[in-house]
Amino acid sequence: MRKGIVWGLLLLVSTSIIHSDKVGAEPFQATHKNQLMAAYQSQNFSKFRVLFKNTPAKMLADTVLLNWQKQMTIKDYRLHYLPYINQDVKTLFSVVPQVGQCKKGVVNEKGHQQVITVMNFYRRLSGLSDSCILDNQLNTQCQSAALMMEANNSLNHNPPSNWRCYTKEGAIVASQSNLALGASFTEGLDVLMDDFGANNDFCGHRRWLLNPFNDRFGHGSTNSAMVISVFGKTKVPNNNHMYYNDTQFVAWPSPYYFPKDLIFERWSFSLHQAVFDEAMVSVNVNGKSLPLSKERVRNGYGINTLVWKIDPALIQNNQIYHVRITKVKKGNTGKYYTYTYQVRPLEIQ
Repeated sequence: MRKGIVWGLLLLVSTSIIHSDKVGAEPFQATHKNQLMAAYQSQNFSKFRVLFKNTPAKMLADTVLLNWQKQMTIKDYRLHYLPYINQDVKTLFSVVPQVGQCKKGVVNEKGHQQVITVMNFYRRLSGLSDSCILDNQLNTQCQSAALMMEANNSLNHNPPSNWRCYTKEGAIVASQSNLALGASFTEGLDVLMDDFGANNDFCGHRRWLLNPFNDRFGHGSTNSAMVISVFGKTKVPNNNHMYYNDTQFVAWPSPYYFPKDLIFERWSFSLHQAVFDEAMVSVNVNGKSLPLSKERVRNGYGINTLVWKIDPALIQNNQIYHVRITKVKKGNTGKYYTYTYQVRPLEIQ
């Protein structure tokens, strides 16, 4: 499922929670649990995820809450991810691309809907806004770019004018997009989120897809290429701080129960305006530290991010992996901050 090539893109707090004051904490906790229960019972995945992300640390010792989060993760995966993998891409076009004739084809509504459904699922897993949409104008431009990538069997953010099937609109959007070759539609999204390969050590593709400051994307897919416009149109985050504020981190895998098959070799921890040059990371399970390697730190791709690699063979189902990140600076304060959270992999059938 991870086939394909991706191109490097151009260009303490347990789970980033809100702490209540001691005065009135118990009524707040009771209300918060009732809200979680209501979202759980109604299977409101969006509301439950953001409420859980903002749950006070002391409440996370409640096994009932953790079981709700586990069950919601399983159901969300089965409803909004599993049905869309290993698709026959020919069913996702209203006009099938003909690369030999430089005809880009047209992705049908089903194809676009699957892509944005899975993208919002990824973002929901990370505690971000999951109300992202695809822009029709960007979709058309991305389709032109995807045709160029497949026609030339190569990826280029600045394609030359002598490329087969070259168009100006395709070239422009290529400079603003994530590019994948050898995979398309939701399989292409998986490739971009995985961000494997030597050129992707800073997880630039994942960072753009999980950029909390963007809610509009564009999508184009051919049989074996995919283009996702990631910064053509942006806006500030929702004013409701429950969804995101710049003191909250964005992690992949995210805290607590998380689908095991979406835990890739590269783990990432993003924090707005953080300085990770001196940061240290450790991951422990059953009191033992896992071997890992920290990747180079590079800014300029979504929000600032720390990336490290762990052999996926070391990640087991139903274990608790304790992540600890130290020596993180925020802006020019000169102070160091420490972040800790836990990841619980789930094997979901």
